[in-house]
Amino acid sequence: MKDLENRILSAAVSLLVIVGTAVQVLAEERPTVPPAVSFQQGEQEADQPSLAEKYLFRLAETSKGRRMVRGGVYAAAGAGLLAYGISMLGKDDEVMTVIGGFFVVSYGVLGLAAGAYSFVSPGRAERTYTRMQAIADAAQRERACEDALARLSKKGLRGRLIWGGVLAALAVSAGISTGQGDVSIIVPASFGATALYLLLAKSAAERANRAYLEKRPLRPTPTLVFGFAPRGGFRLGLSMDF
Repeated sequence: MKDLENRILSAAVSLLVIVGTAVQVLAEERPTVPPAVSFQQGEQEADQPSLAEKYLFRLAETSKGRRMVRGGVYAAAGAGLLAYGISMLGKDDEVMTVIGGFFVVSYGVLGLAAGAYSFVSPGRAERTYTRMQAIADAAQRERACEDALARLSKKGLRGRLIWGGVLAALAVSAGISTGQGDVSIIVPASFGATALYLLLAKSAAERANRAYLEKRPLRPTPTLVFGFAPRGGFRLGLSMDF
């Protein structure tokens, strides 16, 4: 019974970890632009989205693509586990097999539910972009989109560091259990690889914000200068970079 439970748990946990990694690999940021938006050099028309809005739109599209991939993977994994669990329940009436079958069926149902939720529930970036479209004033919308990109970038950084740390701790814990022969080596390896990816690879929101900052025109910012004068005393001035 213990060996069967360990195999089921190892397979389920590893599957969930691999799903998270697959979403990152299969749904990379795409160079999508809003309809009727041109990146041609020259003067921008008044009704065209601002640069910040364009990058926020890209991020929203990336978020949508990832959740669709995630929903499909979860649904497929859930359907597979559900079918396997039902087949286990139909094999024989042995108590251990029945218990294992119920575990697998439960994981399958959870996978299907998670997939359905991912399909119908918009991500944070998508909801943010929708809110920005309700702002009528173009200048105000541009500032709001710029602030939204910065906020989403910070949340993306914080989220991947937190989850990376959690998965790293679980990898260490699972590695210790592996040394005692309780779980398969694939569990700590999956946790460790995913934790390393999260800690090293920037999130889509971070990349979008960084790309926007690199493309954004330099804005003159006044700076107060205070220091010692060459011949003694102090000097106070105002400088501005163009």
